[in-house]
Amino acid sequence: MGSKVEQFAAIRRDHRVDGMSIRALTDKHHAHRRTMRQALEFAIPAERKVPERIAPRPEAFKKQRHTARPILARLVDEYGAVDLSYSTVHDYVGMRRPLILAEAGKQPKSRVLLTDGHQSLELVVAERDLSAGNVPL
Repeated sequence: MGSKVEQFAAIRRDHRVDGMSIRALTDKHHAHRRTMRQALEFAIPAERKVPERIAPRPEAFKKQRHTARPILARLVDEYGAVDLSYSTVHDYVGMRRPLILAEAGKQPKSRVLLTDGHQSLELVVAERDLSAGNVPL
């Protein structure tokens, strides 16, 4: 069947010419009984109702953060990284997040060199973490 106007015309014709009941029309045209009644009452289908969209409130949605748990689940699902532990992903996310924020221009970046006598580790951290003494290890 083509358009809804054509469907309404066919329903009206079948009812008028063949004397089909609403239930028989429903079975033949594969539509709801409400549609059959509308077709018999009106020759042209009613316009579709389009609801007006309400503008979203910016404060209603928090920005999505990629935390270690969903990242680990995604790595396991997409790459089969079953040997990867949560603590490894958590530590990596903790070291990468300040760098990503700094690259996005949200926080200035600073480099910190940590040594334990045998090994050294260079971290990129935000200025606010340095001033508060919160350097992720």
